[in-house]
This record gives sequence, C-alpha cells and structure tokens, in this order.
Amino acid sequence: MEMQKIHNREEWNAAIDKWQANYNKNIGMITKNAIGFYPPVQEDLNVDETGYMNTLVTKDLIRHYADATGDTNPLWRDENYARTTRWGEIIAPPRFLDFISPSYGGIPIPFCDIPGMIPLNGGNSVKWFKPIRIGDRFSVIDKFAGCVETTKPNWVDRRMFNIKSDRYYINQRDEVVAISGGNIICPFNYLPEGADAKDLKNPFDGITRHHFTEEELQAIYDNYEHEFRRGREVLFWENVQEGEELPTLAKGPITVEDALAFFAGVGYCSAFKVKDMFIKAHPHLNIPDPDTGAACPPSLIHISDRHAQQQGMPYAIDFGAQTEGNICHMICNWMGDDGFLKYLYCQARRINVIGDLNWIKGKVDRKYVDEDGDHVVALKVWAENQDGIVFMPGDAIVKLVTKEGRYI
Repeated sequence: MEMQKIHNREEWNAAIDKWQANYNKNIGMITKNAIGFYPPVQEDLNVDETGYMNTLVTKDLIRHYADATGDTNPLWRDENYARTTRWGEIIAPPRFLDFISPSYGGIPIPFCDIPGMIPLNGGNSVKWFKPIRIGDRFSVIDKFAGCVETTKPNWVDRRMFNIKSDRYYINQRDEVVAISGGNIICPFNYLPEGADAKDLKNPFDGITRHHFTEEELQAIYDNYEHEFRRGREVLFWENVQEGEELPTLAKGPITVEDALAFFAGVGYCSAFKVKDMFIKAHPHLNIPDPDTGAACPPSLIHISDRHAQQQGMPYAIDFGAQTEGNICHMICNWMGDDGFLKYLYCQARRINVIGDLNWIKGKVDRKYVDEDGDHVVALKVWAENQDGIVFMPGDAIVKLVTKEGRYI
C-alpha cells in the first residue's frame, strides 16, 4: 500500500474522514487471530493482523514474562513454594496475557495510507475471571468496538483518534479467562507535500534524557534490595485502610535490554525471510534504515533512537504493556498470594522513553462488597518518571480474603 499524495488540508481532512468511516463499517465485527504477530499474509479479512504469539502456557514462558518485568515473585517461578499456596501450583502474573496476545486488541482492517500517523498504545482495561495456569492452551478472538475522534477544538494541524476493541482470552476448557478492552491512539500530523515527519513540531518536543546522580541511582538499588512482597502473609479485607499507600516499586532507568526482554516475549520480533515477508505484505509499514536502505518494521521504535526519530519521537519509547505489567507487579506484591486482581485500567498519557526511571505507586481508594458478592478493594495506581510526571495513571480492583474465611 503506497502513501496517499496529500496536497492541502482539505484533502487531508477528507482522507482522514474516509479512513474513520471505513473503520466504523466494521463495528461489532468478530475476528479470529492467526498465529504470529503480524502474520505475513492476510487473505481473510476475518483474520487479525495482530495475532497471538504463544498458545501454550509453560513454566519457562511464565518465567520469561517475569524476567521481562523484573519480577522475582516465587509464585511465578518456584514449584515447591507455589505448592504451599492456595493455588497449589505455579500461576502466571496477571499481565502475562501480553505473552499470549497483545492486550490492546485487534484491528479489523489494515492501518492507513495517510502520511503523518503514529499509532501508539493508549492504555487498556482488563478484567480477569480465572488464574492462568501451566498447561493452559489459549485461543483469542476480538470484537471491534469502533474508531472515535478525540481531536481538541483548538487543534489545526493535528487530529486524534482512539481505536477500540475487546479481546477475549479463552482457554482449552472454553472458559473466558480475561477480557481486554484495547485502546490504540492514532494521532495524525498534517504533512504538507514534501515535508518529513521528523521535522514537524509535535507534542513530544522538550523531552530529554535525564543523567542520574549516584544518589538517584542508589535510591533505585535500595528499592530493589528492599522490595516489599507480602507473599504467604494473608492480607485480610478487614485490615485494609482507605487512604493507605502501597509500597513503591522502582523500575529503571529503562535500558534497551529491558525493552528487548519484553520485545522478544511479546512476539514483535521476526528475522530475515519472515521479516521480509511481512514488509512485502505491508509495504506502508516499512521505514527504511537511512544508512543501508534496508526495510525495517515500525516496531523498532521501541529499541532504536534513530528509528524512533524517523517516526517523530525524541528517543526510543518503552512498551506501554510492560509498564502495565510493572503496575501489576506492585499490586501483586501488596495483595499477597491470596489476593486476586479482578480489574486494571491504565491510561497512557505521555511517552516513556528509554532512559527514564519509573516509580510505580498506588493507594487504597475504597473498600466494598461488589456485585459478585466479593470483598474488594479499589486502588488508584500510577507510574511516574524521575521528574515526578505521572505518565500512566490507572485504577484497579483486588479481591481479598475476609477473616470469616470467605475465600475467592
């Protein structure tokens, strides 16, 4: 698919309006997922481009996910430890879902051929119904929810859209283990004919890398060394106090290796012929290397500064789903082995670049008995960078044990 030639704002606006209308013809469409992220050939419209990478849950794959989020919880790793918990075996961290299939959901038609678009993960909402266990085998289906414009009234050379879909994770017993409400942010920057995206003024201007002092780095290492984990100690619902803070968790400063750990597991990577097949099937997603001219997929935005700058970013950016997994890490540390995360919503408000430090924080908002009769705690959670800027706020609901012995 070649990029359209846009000669003026009228053509630009008309092309975007047509693009949105074509998307919304597919509201309610149910799509199945192919194996492999971005299958090289899509002959059937009812096969999502964003397929799933892993169908079978293994002990090793759970460990790889835990490694990719820096989580040393023995409930995800140690069979002897896990056997003594109420689960009786190793289970997966909640956001392990991303190693099955990305949580932001599927797109029923290809992206677009309008220049100036930078699709980003806008954050997701996930509802969990059951734990993920070793031996579970998953299929994934999507239901497209629509493309909604969120452009602000004062914007002239920029338009914004949210693409929403629901992704259902179904195990071998036909049980829905989780449902993810995906949200992809699609900003369009007006590109006059002959202009280059990297030369445009954009909302990322002013973002620079921070050089950390020895004291700042030591605070991170101290947090790693003294990480709070409740573990086997039961957190009773009655003992939770509204307003109490969750123990803060450090992540970073983010390096390319941190991004690569997640990059490989979530299934973005392919090499040589397979990569070439993808680029040939989706030429509009090719961003050639400026030195060699070699074809490159847009996902390199997560590990390469130069590639990110070709797409209008100041530096390589992290994976939003990895940060959401980091927030889950903090919640699981706080709730202990007997808690169960029922719901998490995260909103990506600002890019988080390679080199940033993340502090993962939270507090208890309220406690109540929900419509399912579960004793739950609502949390406010967020990730902030080294400058105190909250780039990903969120809400969570955790199910806890009561002193009367009411279990999950």
